Amino acid sequence: VNKANVLASGAIPADKKDSILSEIDWTLPGNIIQRNDIMALDAIAHNDWKRPIYFAVSLPDYMGLDKYLQQEGLAYRLVPLKGTGINTMEGPMINADIMYDNMMHKFKWGNMGKGIYIDDTFRRTIAGDLRMQTSFLAQELIKENKMDSAVNVINLCMDSIPKATAPYDYFSFELTQMYYEAKAFKQGNKYAKEIFNQYEGDLTYYRTLDKDNQTYYGRSIQECEEVMERLQYIAQESNQTDVAKELKDKIDGMVKTGVFQQMR
Repeated sequence: VNKANVLASGAIPADKKDSILSEIDWTLPGNIIQRNDIMALDAIAHNDWKRPIYFAVSLPDYMGLDKYLQQEGLAYRLVPLKGTGINTMEGPMINADIMYDNMMHKFKWGNMGKGIYIDDTFRRTIAGDLRMQTSFLAQELIKENKMDSAVNVINLCMDSIPKATAPYDYFSFELTQMYYEAKAFKQGNKYAKEIFNQYEGDLTYYRTLDKDNQTYYGRSIQECEEVMERLQYIAQESNQTDVAKELKDKIDGMVKTGVFQQMR
């Protein structure tokens, strides 16, 4: 690894310069190698860290390089730092400063915030993925005690992908949780109640279906109940007692009517 070129690229945060590796060592998965893999390996071998090499976050695999990928937006950058890997509990390495600048000042969010129609596939993939990546960034910013920046990026995502365009999903819940962790209780309470109400309506509908269809939508039913319970719990843990009580009373009412059936 040419450390001088790495530092000159600006890809490595100053507090991690002593963690730059002298080499990256990995094993290609599988027992075949395709032409595109050879091209990527050749670029890595001869680049000498002069130009950035990126992988889209949507790729199915990363040639075994997962531990050396740093997230900077909707792409991972190959860096001579070693993390735990993308699909681990800790998640990918994130350069919060670069990703924040990309998402706040460079990324084009399109017309979702204007209420333009998007189909179900787009909602579940693009809109859902944008919410997920935003939650990753917000979590990293909170970890670095950059609370204002975390709130800013969550606000941007919520405004850019409103419920009218893409109904709330699990990642909207995670963003709401980030609001609470960043001490943005006003926004957290607002979205906690809105998301709870949406999932309450969904669950109520599912319970009108016959047994076979309820079994078919079992995962969605489980998500509804899990999100509603967790919203109530997070509000309670954040000392938002009025909101926590409001949500708990609704859950108790649904339990009595048989709409909410999860073991509690």
